[in-house]
Amino acid sequence: MLERIILVSKTPSAGARIGPDFVPCGAIIRTSTEPLTGAWISTGAHCAELIEGSPAGLDGIIGMLPVVRQGQHHRLVLREEIDSRGFGGWHTAYSGEATYVDRQIRAFLVDDFGPLSRDDAARRLSELIVQLVLAQTET
Repeated sequence: MLERIILVSKTPSAGARIGPDFVPCGAIIRTSTEPLTGAWISTGAHCAELIEGSPAGLDGIIGMLPVVRQGQHHRLVLREEIDSRGFGGWHTAYSGEATYVDRQIRAFLVDDFGPLSRDDAARRLSELIVQLVLAQTET
């Protein structure tokens, strides 16, 4: 069985104190011995990581969040079963300062999804990450 999760985080501000165990956005799957795949997006202020793998591997990532993201606002916004992996490895889907992308991530940190339900907003964020990776591989 495979599952997919999405984690969102507020990026530490410049000069913020972070501990020696801190793992930045985009690097969290390197902390697992399980085979994980997925993609991440970052806007400088916020990031989201879509991670695919076994339930045990994802439980390990979720369990270490308080240590690797100390003091950093983070949330698990989606966990669902999937039939197959959507990614063959680990991808940077987007890194930039687009307001639209930032708003999609920040919504989960402030619980403001507009007219969408939380689940619909999570699926929209998942689809955004997938489409950003696909746009890179099609060019």
